[in-house]
Amino acid sequence: MKVSLEIDSLEIHAKKERWKIYFTLAVFSSGHFNSDQMAVIVLPELPILFTKKTDNAWSFVPEGAGAEGLLAFCDTVDPDSYTRIGLWAHHSREALRASGEVLQGVSSALGTAPSLIPPGVSTPALWAVAPALGVSVLGAIFKGIGDRDLGFINLDERFGSEFSKPGIVKRKQVSSSGLFTLNWKWVRN
Repeated sequence: MKVSLEIDSLEIHAKKERWKIYFTLAVFSSGHFNSDQMAVIVLPELPILFTKKTDNAWSFVPEGAGAEGLLAFCDTVDPDSYTRIGLWAHHSREALRASGEVLQGVSSALGTAPSLIPPGVSTPALWAVAPALGVSVLGAIFKGIGDRDLGFINLDERFGSEFSKPGIVKRKQVSSSGLFTLNWKWVRN
């Protein structure tokens, strides 16, 4: 079955009112690459600018029927399979730091070069594919980039009975730091 991971909304629980937010997503298991590998992507292309008017909250889902959130990951999975995914949110200290610049820094630290993930895993985007590392090692690499780490969220999913028919499964979690809440969904086509 084909599933997509979409980020629906983000709410920041801190007083600062001008944020430049981007996400780093690490996929630790997928049917499209070896179990001893992981893949890292940076989303979106440019950081999301939060201003006073956004009140520290942002919805990635536009208004209207059939609207979708920010596509983060898409893959073909087997029923009852398990996918391990971690997400970090960062505040960019640079006004226009592009995702490619961040991914290049991550790739250099991992000793790899950004490349396209195999078809079927996600939209055509650059990913860093490298030997699998622990969440704490990746967190240390992200701190080396120099942007503020806002915390980690575990997006792991077991594709059990609730995915037996096409539909949407919604999830919500507060980050490890308590600084933000993320709403996301898995869409089974």
